[in-house]
Amino acid sequence: MIQQRQPTDNQHRWPLVLCLLIAGLVRLTVLWAGFDSLSDDPDSYRRLAVHWQVSGVFGFPTEDGGSRPTAYRPPLYPWLLSWFVSDRQLGNLPVAGLHWMMGMATVWLTHVVARRLVKAWAWLPTLAVACDPLLLRSSQLVMTETLAALLTMLLWFIWLQTNIEGTSPRQSPRNIVRDVFWRDGRCFGLGLALGCCVLTRPTAAPCALVCMAGLAWFSGGTYWQRLRPVVWCGLGVGLFVVPWTLRNQQALGHPVWATTHGGYTLLLANNPPLYEHFRSRGVSRGWNADSFHAAWAARHHRDPAVESPTQASYWQPSAPLPQPGSAKTGINESWDELADDRLAYQAAWATIAREPAMFLKSCLIRAGWFWAWWPHRSGVSAIGIGIWYALWSGPALLGAWTVARRRRWRNWWPAAALIITLTAVHAVYWGNMRMRAPLMGMIYVFACVSCPSSGASAARSDRSDNKLT
Repeated sequence: MIQQRQPTDNQHRWPLVLCLLIAGLVRLTVLWAGFDSLSDDPDSYRRLAVHWQVSGVFGFPTEDGGSRPTAYRPPLYPWLLSWFVSDRQLGNLPVAGLHWMMGMATVWLTHVVARRLVKAWAWLPTLAVACDPLLLRSSQLVMTETLAALLTMLLWFIWLQTNIEGTSPRQSPRNIVRDVFWRDGRCFGLGLALGCCVLTRPTAAPCALVCMAGLAWFSGGTYWQRLRPVVWCGLGVGLFVVPWTLRNQQALGHPVWATTHGGYTLLLANNPPLYEHFRSRGVSRGWNADSFHAAWAARHHRDPAVESPTQASYWQPSAPLPQPGSAKTGINESWDELADDRLAYQAAWATIAREPAMFLKSCLIRAGWFWAWWPHRSGVSAIGIGIWYALWSGPALLGAWTVARRRRWRNWWPAAALIITLTAVHAVYWGNMRMRAPLMGMIYVFACVSCPSSGASAARSDRSDNKLT
């Protein structure tokens, strides 16, 4: 009988080497083409990084040369950028290098995860991540998507390494101690990865809760055996989130665990001008937000006793022009971000309470915007991007259905949790297709489950992984 020849390690290694070479060249080309765009600072991450390095304070500089601490943005990405500040400047070249390295690490982690789950087809999601339009565009921007995409794949990688099934009573005491040590350590590492995700994009917080629930569900055994990995994971999350919360309590007088930007993003997604746009133009993404920004920027220059953002009349087109400062965020010397955050939340919830039916409709529309195939702007590139995502959507849905039908969610739990929770969050808060960039590696791995023979390989992987080793 002729035995089938098994692939060698070198045969598995060469597809990865080729994918990394392609990824390196593609990303270098994209970064070179968009090098000047790295000078832009739409979310103030550059400004925060430079001031952090110069003054030691995570905040904005004031006109008198002092510092005003802030929690308006999450701290992990600007902290990374601050390491590359030299002579009070953050050059484009180190930012491009950082994004290139993070992108390459994302490609490698995608291959490692895919090799575990879809076996021989691992090269396909790896190559897709290397060429993904959203990830490539994100690498040209000083924003958090590139780091978030890396952390989500790191999270999935650590999950696959975590043994949460407990130990066999037949093992020797020495082996039991060793297995428990490594299991607890990996659960702690999983918590560290989740904590990094939260401090990069606070929208990952619901995923952290779902992942910890998954640890308890899949652990089995006694109550303590289920609770133990959750405790270790929670400690890892707390190691990042608790110091950030305490810092905000000390610097701002309030224990902000996420950011003070949440109210603004909720209001941006739920305000009378946008609801009127939905009524008149349906699902169109061509909303002109100038009237919203103008009204919101003028909030401190109107009598709140007479007219407040919580009232529908405040948002009428007769709102005054923006006052000096940022029209979108209102960042200036007299800015009280805690009060602004509370006011934005109150205005958003007031809008939702006045029109609950429109709120539900808007959630569906924003979920559609989040998963849109093509960007809002028209052109040849938009057509190409639309074709790319249209071709991947069918296999991804089929792969998700295949995994769900087998009812073996253990290895796929963090990916499913992040996809579902992030969609839900951005259906309520502001969302667009750029914000799904951290999910793309996971989507491509799901898509490859539907490839010929990969479904059977994934099933064998699930059966062999009764323990997450």
